[in-house]
Amino acid sequence: ERLAIELSRASAELEPLLPRQEEDARLYEAAAQSRIQREKLGSQREVAARDAAQATEEAAAAERAERAERQLIAARDAHVKAARRANESHRRIREKVEELREEQAQRTARRAEAVLQLKASTAEAAAAARGASERRAEALARREEKRAAEKVEILEKGGNPYRVFRERDEAARAAADRAKVEARLAANCEEMHARLGKQRAAEAQQQRRVEREREAAE
Repeated sequence: ERLAIELSRASAELEPLLPRQEEDARLYEAAAQSRIQREKLGSQREVAARDAAQATEEAAAAERAERAERQLIAARDAHVKAARRANESHRRIREKVEELREEQAQRTARRAEAVLQLKASTAEAAAAARGASERRAEALARREEKRAAEKVEILEKGGNPYRVFRERDEAARAAADRAKVEARLAANCEEMHARLGKQRAAEAQQQRRVEREREAAE
């Protein structure tokens, strides 16, 4: 009986505390749910931030890869263009070298031909000079031979052969000089007549043109 009394007393003392314990339990449960929501929201935000960072990094990596690919394509195109320009430049250089070689070969051939022609003309001139010299020598020899016989005749007649020969030579030179002057005068006269003929022909042509223009104007 005493135990029952104590239990009743304890129950009476605990009864006012039950609503408070229930309220505390509800508050604890609400706080726990709030913490769980906050932690869940924080986890979601963290995951979203990681996803956003990963997406940003992937986008940046994709952009870097695309930019690197564009740079590679541009570098390859530039290399191809540079190679084409280099090949074109090398082709032009080879053509120019071949052209210069051909010109050098032609100049060498022309020079060799000119040397051969010069040698031939020199040989011909030398042969002609030798022939002229030989002919002059022969003529002088014949003249001296003739004058030797004539010298005896002049001496026998009491004449001066050296004076006779000198006067004869002077007369021959004078005749040669007169012939040269006359030939030069004839050439000058012929040239003058040719110029006069051309001038008269030009004047006549001009006169005919003036007359045609006058007739056309009338």
